[in-house]
Amino acid sequence: NNINTLTAYCAGLNVLKEYRGKKIGKELLTQGVNLCKNKFKVLTLYCNPKNNIALNMYKSFGFKERNIKKDELNLFALDLE
Repeated sequence: NNINTLTAYCAGLNVLKEYRGKKIGKELLTQGVNLCKNKFKVLTLYCNPKNNIALNMYKSFGFKERNIKKDELNLFALDLE
């Protein structure tokens, strides 16, 4: 977390294979966003550009791509204000 820019960084959000499809990732992200809302201006995370399920979930929360690189992790940011 960066106190100077009021940016929170999500280091990773992973759900074990046997628990996928049960909306656990969505609940974890919801809780994370709610924890950050009153303390930070932006929440950022990285995502593998080939992970379409995660990409779609992040976009459904309003995360926007900050950089797009086909073979690297992409940075996403959510404005919390």
